[in-house]
Amino acid sequence: MRKVMMAAALLGASGLALAGCGEKQEASAPAEAPKTAEAPAPAGPTTTEVDYRCSNGKAVKAVYDNADPKAAKAILTIDGMTYVTTIAISASGARYTSDTAPTAERRLTWWTKGDNADWYESLLTAGDAQGLQPVANCTKVEAAS
Repeated sequence: MRKVMMAAALLGASGLALAGCGEKQEASAPAEAPKTAEAPAPAGPTTTEVDYRCSNGKAVKAVYDNADPKAAKAILTIDGMTYVTTIAISASGARYTSDTAPTAERRLTWWTKGDNADWYESLLTAGDAQGLQPVANCTKVEAAS
């Protein structure tokens, strides 16, 4: 009889354990779809003004407009004249070129790296720039505190 009671107890315990497996489970909430990465908002302003003093005695005010990184511009003011330059391919630093310069037959190139910029002009012949000629080396002027 003792064996029968033990067998009954074991069967009862295993039945309770299995009873939990047969219960209806509530459906869990569907997993959220992965979120698509959004382009980060531009950090800070898209224009920066920098004043330069050049080796030829000229002052240059540069306004760098990076609202569209693929079409970044440097708007240069030299001797009261404004030149709009657009970003160009460069191996080092940022190079900007214009279709206009102090005279109609020359193109202006503004090449920056760190706090320095080099100002070049080149002859325009049949629409192509020929030979960059250095005009001046320029250094950023620190704002007075």
